[in-house]
Amino acid sequence: MREENLKKLSYNSQRCYLRGVLNDRYDPDERQITISNTGNKTQDYIYTQAENLPVYLGTMWLEPEFNYAGSKVDFLVNVPPELMNTKLNEIVATLEFYVLAGKSYQIIAI
Repeated sequence: MREENLKKLSYNSQRCYLRGVLNDRYDPDERQITISNTGNKTQDYIYTQAENLPVYLGTMWLEPEFNYAGSKVDFLVNVPPELMNTKLNEIVATLEFYVLAGKSYQIIAI
């Protein structure tokens, strides 16, 4: 029990350690779990005719909500699909243990 607790305490909420604990526990062989930043893209707005502004928007790509600036997601946890299907609850529990209060994350399949 002591060894387990010392191992648990050797990690913290820094991204490099967080990635390490996730890979050590859930993907020790391939180590495919990564942590990345959100996109912080600016949002394009569509105007109505009453606003009398240009209608041409150019080429637009739809992005997930967390990729826009001002979203409430601080970082993304990229997990392989096979782990998403089998170990998602355990990954969430591990993240909740280590992530600082007030920080939010989004788990996505890579």
